[in-house]
Amino acid sequence: MTTIASYKIIAPCLIYSISLASCIYYKLYSSCALFEVSLPIIGVYFIIDAYNETNTQYIIHHVFCLSIFAYGYYHRVVFDDAGIFFYHMLKTELSNVFLVLRPLIDKKSSWYHVNNIVFLGCFTKTRVMDMYYGIIRHNSMLYPLVEKYSPNNRFASGTMIASCYGLYGLNLYWFVKMNSILYSMIVKHTRIREGFGVSPYFAYYVLFAGIPIYTLMYVYNIIYIDEMVGVPAILLASHIHYTYVLNKSDKME
Repeated sequence: MTTIASYKIIAPCLIYSISLASCIYYKLYSSCALFEVSLPIIGVYFIIDAYNETNTQYIIHHVFCLSIFAYGYYHRVVFDDAGIFFYHMLKTELSNVFLVLRPLIDKKSSWYHVNNIVFLGCFTKTRVMDMYYGIIRHNSMLYPLVEKYSPNNRFASGTMIASCYGLYGLNLYWFVKMNSILYSMIVKHTRIREGFGVSPYFAYYVLFAGIPIYTLMYVYNIIYIDEMVGVPAILLASHIHYTYVLNKSDKME
């Protein structure tokens, strides 16, 4: 195994261990003591990994993370003010260990599929659900943090908010890709297209119908503007995805 290959396995596992320990310590004692140690280490990891990485998506991910770290250090954000924010940020790193384990497990083994399922579940919980409610949503820690530390600096505030939203958007993009792969595997191994051909069409029309419904739910409550835009956007993206799936399936037949 080459040095780079070893690094690709050891470094993410180290970051996972540090992130897990920091999150558990914060949850148990409501203390940011470990954040003060772990965040600089994780920041250095992102810098080194961005330099060695060839995958554009991972580089973009690291740039977003480094922008958030830079904001914190430049504006001297007190850890006690942003504890819950850093807690949710570090939790997003917990799913990486399952991604690292994938090349080490035999693809024909049942453990390979178990690892993939656990990875998808962990990714959904930490990077999609928890990040939304902890950082992205209107009443999260992001906006009070920006209002306190950079109220008159639009560039810094905009960079911070854009980095968080960009990071979440990237997570959603990966989430859709993983579910697309999962759907393809289900179709391949269960022949669901033949037995339950109506299911993709059902999802296709339900997702489309959900766009105006969710828009009307939030249109009169402007405080939920992020949800009013975000939920229909996700539904529209899913609708487009199913359109692609159905068209591709029809061509194959």
